[in-house]
Amino acid sequence: MEIDITLAALLATSIATIVYATLTYFSLKEARREKKKPIIEEILGVVLYPLLGFLEEDVSYFKKGDTMLSFVRGKFTSGKKISNLFSWGVEQLVYEAFRKSHSNIAKMIDNHDAFVNELKDDADSIAEVLYTTKFRKKCSDMIIKWDEKADETDKILSYVGKRDPAEYLLDYTVNNILSLPDGNAFCRFWEKNREKFMKEKENIAKKQCKKLKDTLIKIEDITKKLTIRLQKLIDRYEEKYGIPKTSVADKYLKSTRVI
Repeated sequence: MEIDITLAALLATSIATIVYATLTYFSLKEARREKKKPIIEEILGVVLYPLLGFLEEDVSYFKKGDTMLSFVRGKFTSGKKISNLFSWGVEQLVYEAFRKSHSNIAKMIDNHDAFVNELKDDADSIAEVLYTTKFRKKCSDMIIKWDEKADETDKILSYVGKRDPAEYLLDYTVNNILSLPDGNAFCRFWEKNREKFMKEKENIAKKQCKKLKDTLIKIEDITKKLTIRLQKLIDRYEEKYGIPKTSVADKYLKSTRVI
């Protein structure tokens, strides 16, 4: 009987120890979760939510063949490199810390930005053969004739000022712009003459256009994959740390440049 009592006491002590250890483990785990929660909120608000919105918007343009490049001073430029979104202040520090803890996503981001650079080079190669003296004169002549007959609201030269109107048309042509908003001075002109410029581009720079289209496919693909990867990470963070997007929006997104 005495042995049974001793065994029962040992068993009770063991169970109590296990229960205490389990409760301590979960308590520490919850404490670590709560301690890390503000860091995750900052990552969501500064990096993940803005970046996801940025990429989702880009995909819609890439599907239409729009490179979203701008022709400035004889070269195409892009504001679509992810690294440029977080290039100063606290945002840069949070972004760099995020990259270090998510190396696979960082590699995808680097691939995305490399394709953006490739896209600029492809566009420049089209400009080299298309943006000639002949092209600029043709654009000038077409616009002068257009302005002679156009309504006051559709005149172009008074809108472009000192900038060569051919730069606008090269920009629209290389970016495969389907239509322009009503407030754009080139809206009606582009609606009527778009196909002429597209055919000229394909005839003069067929090889370069093929290269640009291939790069667009690559950048659209990496953008889609990166979007899916980020969404999964966001879902995991929101669930694990119990963070609703509304609370992060109130704290971070109202002052964010991207979304």
